[in-house]
Amino acid sequence: MRSPFIAIAIGIIACLMGIGSAYLVLDGNLRFGKVDLGQWDVWPLAGEPTADPYTKAYLARSGTVWMTVTEGLSLATESDSDGKPLLGSCTYELSGQVPRGRLWTLAPQGKARSNSAGGISDVGDGVWDSDLAGDTFISSSDIVWNEDETLTIMISRVAKPGNWLRLSTPGRFRLMLRIYDTPLTSGALDSAIRTPLITRRNCA
Repeated sequence: MRSPFIAIAIGIIACLMGIGSAYLVLDGNLRFGKVDLGQWDVWPLAGEPTADPYTKAYLARSGTVWMTVTEGLSLATESDSDGKPLLGSCTYELSGQVPRGRLWTLAPQGKARSNSAGGISDVGDGVWDSDLAGDTFISSSDIVWNEDETLTIMISRVAKPGNWLRLSTPGRFRLMLRIYDTPLTSGALDSAIRTPLITRRNCA
């Protein structure tokens, strides 16, 4: 007969493993169905009713609205070309090409958490919120294109000449690139698709 202590230990271990796996999923460290396109993450099926429950839970916690395949694609990134977190105190250059689509938008989102005073801090580890990063966006119809049909967008808190996306958060942020009415589907996503590069230029 098994010792009751062994049974209790097994139960505790199972609970800890379940809690740990749930935390990894909700914290974004484990993402089912995610496709990497350069610096960008894509969940082509995240907006579908058939998305797995872990993906739905993560998106609900992060405050992300993901498009369905028929609507388009949502791409997200939280880091620059060197793998460093995007910070509102820095200036970035987004350059290159955007996957084909009828229209696209680029918007920053800040990350919020409750502070000790009961308010909201914009340098936390909570849900993403577009209001914390300036509630601004830039679209394909706003862009002045380069002669070689590539684009260059400066991303910073301070105004820049040319294409500029304004930030208001001094803390971490991520970029959401939404491409509408694109011919790309979940079965056509691979590393050969060109996506824009985000390079850190300087920091305050």
